[in-house]
Amino acid sequence: MLGKIGSTLGKKHIELKFSGKLTGHMALNCFSMLRDLARKKEWPIVLDLRECTSIDSIGVTILEWVRTQNGRLNVQILHPALDLGEKDFVSVKLCPDWSKSGRSESERRPAV
Repeated sequence: MLGKIGSTLGKKHIELKFSGKLTGHMALNCFSMLRDLARKKEWPIVLDLRECTSIDSIGVTILEWVRTQNGRLNVQILHPALDLGEKDFVSVKLCPDWSKSGRSESERRPAV
């Protein structure tokens, strides 16, 4: 799914909602919109990434930029929810049988 940017003016904030892939030109467009709105400082901004499916280095740059502004921005980020998909379940199935490995209980638990 390609990325899609939508904006809504709420009662007390502007919401930038992004869905799909936050990569390439779409990420640049999102970053440009966010920077322009943030510079005006007229409204608090909510950057909704809950429906974002993937992110590249440009998308990460957006998050880093907001983080490094040291409170000069009024931007709230709604991060994407972690989703455990079918591929994750398959990879768990393919893990070795830890009970036969002779390892202790703490060594058997996967790192989170």
